[in-house]
Amino acid sequence: MKVIYIIPGFFEEKREYALFKNDLQRAGWKVYIVPIVWKYRTVTNWLQQVHRYFALKDLSEAAVLGFSAGGLLLPLFASQHGKIGKIILCSIPHSVGSSMTAETERYISFLGIRRIRELKKIDLRAVLRKMQTPHVTFVYGEQESKKLISQVKKISCVLPHSSLVMIPNTIHNIHSDSYRKGLLEGVL
Repeated sequence: MKVIYIIPGFFEEKREYALFKNDLQRAGWKVYIVPIVWKYRTVTNWLQQVHRYFALKDLSEAAVLGFSAGGLLLPLFASQHGKIGKIILCSIPHSVGSSMTAETERYISFLGIRRIRELKKIDLRAVLRKMQTPHVTFVYGEQESKKLISQVKKISCVLPHSSLVMIPNTIHNIHSDSYRKGLLEGVL
């Protein structure tokens, strides 16, 4: 049986993935949702939670999918972990490292100073280069922000064995019918 782990987006919980989990199970996947406590935590704390969750798991044959903030945590984890069978980065945030402008910083100010400080330090290109995964799929919705789409296209070029998938008529919402269908038919 195929195994997939999902690292959810910012402030999302396991129960919000019930429809997607059902879709995946019907398609033959064994599905696990990685529990993340987002509130009052920083990127470092979130990453520690991911490391603890995967501590004794063999991921060499598994697929791991990260959506939005989960899509940022996944390469950070994978760059420090051994081989992961397949990585799927969905709608990864564009507001990290050197790509974070003053305008973006104002837009995400709700995250707080500590989180923004940590996000500014992340060099996503360097992180991606450290990963030992043979294939990474970058996914975005056709109707997501222009900044996110531009960033995903640039970042995907860092890895020679990656693919880029655009899901038509889709916004930044993995729970939408179109996003879930696009992942099931075009990625998984």
